[in-house]
Amino acid sequence: MSQYLTTFKHKKVEKRYVVVMSANKYWLDGIVHLTKGMAIADCELLFCHTLSKLQQYITTLNVVGAITGFYGNGEQLVDWLRFREWFLSYRPAVGMILIGNAVCKNRRIISDIAGKVINPAVTVSQMEEHIQALGEEKYRFDFQAKKKKVTERLTRREMDFFISLCEGHTPDYLARRLSVSPKTISVYKYNVLHKLGVRSMPRLYKIYNGLY
Repeated sequence: MSQYLTTFKHKKVEKRYVVVMSANKYWLDGIVHLTKGMAIADCELLFCHTLSKLQQYITTLNVVGAITGFYGNGEQLVDWLRFREWFLSYRPAVGMILIGNAVCKNRRIISDIAGKVINPAVTVSQMEEHIQALGEEKYRFDFQAKKKKVTERLTRREMDFFISLCEGHTPDYLARRLSVSPKTISVYKYNVLHKLGVRSMPRLYKIYNGLY
């Protein structure tokens, strides 16, 4: 009995981490200040400015949750979506919260895929609440969800085109954004429709609204 207790007493417990990431240095510095000294749900907080650093933390440490700040455009949203797919494939049991001031349509997309979205103005008590929820494994994703399959079928540029098109941007704007000719935009449109298995814009909007 005493041998069992000794073994149990010295059993190593792996540290658990929640990572807070944002490219906006001022926002991240504010969060660092707000959360200074916090130890919530037995989780240590880490902070970083880039997705690559967040990826490094996830692959080397026992990360149980991530809080990311999103203040970007459509292209940055595509990067975030791609990262999320990798994130969930590597750690399907990990939760993620998104904090951002994205435009209305992007915010709708994000709210459906991110599990939880909160406003840019974050108080200490709010941050504690969300970190606590991550630590207690309340925010999780279904990695097999059909939402994921749309982005799997499209290249990064096609995904950027898909989002921008469904946001209502004109062909001229899309051509300038992607640095291609208007004729090439027609090719992009055909490829996206074909890959998503639809033949009309109403059906494409339905996918956009339904899956995102």
